[in-house]
Amino acid sequence: GGKLALKGFVSFGAPPWSFGLQASAANVRVRYPQGVSTSLDASLTLTGTSSSSLVGGTVTILRSGVSPEVDLAALFSSAAQPLVTPATRNELLRGMQFDVRVAAAPNARVDTMLTRNVQAEAEMRLRGTPYKPVLLGRINVNQGEVNFLGNRYSISRGEISFLNPVRLEPVLSLDLETRVRGIDVTLSFTGPADRMNLSYRSDPPLQLQEIIALLALGRAPTSDPALLARQSDQEQSWSQVGANTLVGQALDAAVTSRVQRFFGVSRIKIDQS
Repeated sequence: GGKLALKGFVSFGAPPWSFGLQASAANVRVRYPQGVSTSLDASLTLTGTSSSSLVGGTVTILRSGVSPEVDLAALFSSAAQPLVTPATRNELLRGMQFDVRVAAAPNARVDTMLTRNVQAEAEMRLRGTPYKPVLLGRINVNQGEVNFLGNRYSISRGEISFLNPVRLEPVLSLDLETRVRGIDVTLSFTGPADRMNLSYRSDPPLQLQEIIALLALGRAPTSDPALLARQSDQEQSWSQVGANTLVGQALDAAVTSRVQRFFGVSRIKIDQS
């Protein structure tokens, strides 16, 4: 879909060849990677020679959708995986450099099976080469809802940062808020895909076992409020939590599968505060 217009010149002769090409895209849909569909506008240029060239311009994201079959965890973590460099490099790509601004249009929308009404802003820069691309900048989520562990959470703050100048490494910072049985709970996910940390807050404050049972099973807390006020900070992993009978019931196989499918990790640290 959409329109793509190309113009410019290529000068043939003794190498290196020279060229100056321009591409304008209007509401073009790109299906990459598999299962992801993105509609965008773009204005790009390719200038230089076959041995040294530059791709510049702007790409504006209008909408991005992820099919229900796509594993969001694998998609997020794969972005941090290094590209496999072919044994024989293309001569044109070897000398090519990127300098492309990537932005999101006002009210750009992201659609997935687990989210609803997600709107995001993006301001990034694509640098590097085709064999070693580097993305710098941030994606900010302004609003939206997430269906997680059977509960619907509103996104109070969401950010994906690309700050590593030598490799493609997305870092997530996400705060989710929900209300269950009159208790306000906030979950905060931070870190790269392979080292995701989870911290939580509740009002009124609950013990670790109770807040997980509340979210996973909807079980009402039973602790004495006086004891809750005196509880100390603690940090446990999901595997440690599983040793507890109550939490072991809450985090059954189905729940663990949903956590791993959504965030790409089988081990998450929980920091109670």
